[in-house]
Amino acid sequence: PKNGKTTLVEPNQLLSYNNREVSVKQVDVEGYVSWKDGIYMFNNEPIENILKRLSKYYDVSIKLPDSTSGITCTGKLQLRDDLSNLLNGLSNIAPMNYSIREDTYTISFQ
Repeated sequence: PKNGKTTLVEPNQLLSYNNREVSVKQVDVEGYVSWKDGIYMFNNEPIENILKRLSKYYDVSIKLPDSTSGITCTGKLQLRDDLSNLLNGLSNIAPMNYSIREDTYTISFQ
């Protein structure tokens, strides 16, 4: 920080810096580093956020409805799987459907 104060971060801690304030908190680091092992972990995450992350990871267009669904999910996905397999799995646990047209995945919520 601009005030020159040193903050020590230990394993399993997360440092945040916001408007000259530093905070350190204990976290489960697995959720932050699991991507390097091809796993996407999420906890009580809005399904729209999960789908946006999958869109970036797989470099595809995923079209979502304008309004939010209110659906949240907790779990983990193997990112080495085909995107269609992941979406099939999500549609088995959440009230959603998807279709593919011209390399665009369109999501609808029931």
